[in-house]
Amino acid sequence: MEVTIGWGGSHGHLEDVAEIVDPLIKWINTQPNVSLHLMCSNQIWKLFAPLPEHKKKRTSPGTVDDYYNFLRGIDIGIAPLKDTAFNRSRSDIKFLEYAVSGVVPVMAHLEPYTNSVDVGKTGFLFKDTTNLIAILNQLLKNTSLSRKITKAARQYAIQERLQLQHGQDRLDFYSNKLKQFGRHDFRNEDVSQYFEEWSQLEGTVRNGRHLQLQATRFENLLHDGLIAMQTADNKKLAHQLFEEAAALEPENYLLFLFVAFVSPDPINSLNKALELKPDSVRAWTLLGEEFMKKGKVKEAFKSFDSAVKVYLDYEIPYFRVAALLKRLGEKSQSDRFFEKAREVSIPYAFA
Repeated sequence: MEVTIGWGGSHGHLEDVAEIVDPLIKWINTQPNVSLHLMCSNQIWKLFAPLPEHKKKRTSPGTVDDYYNFLRGIDIGIAPLKDTAFNRSRSDIKFLEYAVSGVVPVMAHLEPYTNSVDVGKTGFLFKDTTNLIAILNQLLKNTSLSRKITKAARQYAIQERLQLQHGQDRLDFYSNKLKQFGRHDFRNEDVSQYFEEWSQLEGTVRNGRHLQLQATRFENLLHDGLIAMQTADNKKLAHQLFEEAAALEPENYLLFLFVAFVSPDPINSLNKALELKPDSVRAWTLLGEEFMKKGKVKEAFKSFDSAVKVYLDYEIPYFRVAALLKRLGEKSQSDRFFEKAREVSIPYAFA
């Protein structure tokens, strides 16, 4: 019986996927009835270039409906995640997507999934690639286990995680927050005035007593720019779309972060982002990386130091400083920063 291993996600998962590429390719090549199906960007797809064509299939990124259709075509879904502060703050949405789609969830052993996956019953958690391959081997040998897990995972998602089941909890949460900040509790107030005002906003579709917020022109430009950059690998088009979006919302610093990836002058774009948001750790870190590429050591150190001052417990700037010192031959100082990076990440890794 043919078994399809699958994963779908954005280009932002490039480093996550890269961690499992070599072991996964080697394993798939030893399994005559196993193939890989990915819904991903060009860059992620290129990671699997060594895998023979008949052992892999790619679906280009598309709409949410396209993604759900893609999930219906895979048997085992994997979710690699590097152990970073950002990844530890993610939700468990991929587990739920696999669960409701009848896919066996095999997830990274990281915070987003550790409280959701009942190991061996609704899915599996893997700590490293050796563990991942062992789980895949187990599922191949025990097809009845796979069927039990897909059934249990789907039941869990439907019985425990539907929005309608927790609607009152959400209303209570926001109501309490409004009270804490001295705001009105709209549930006991005539909201017709607000409703009329909100219904005039761009992207709002009115349906009786409900409003649905759809993408605005700005959001569509941002989306199309990211697709052009990540999927089509068309930096010129991406730059054009981001610049058009920036003209609509010139105070949005995030745009200049995106522009930095496609601009011939990324340092200028990052400086613009920092003018708008001086406490952006991401912008300071990217700026330091750009200075490193140009060999401007002093400026790189200053940028990474600014990132650290914004948030002392974010490990990436420490890692970047350590790598820079190592390149300069300052081993003892490099080791000190590597150790500091590990210190700030460990409390989250074992929470």
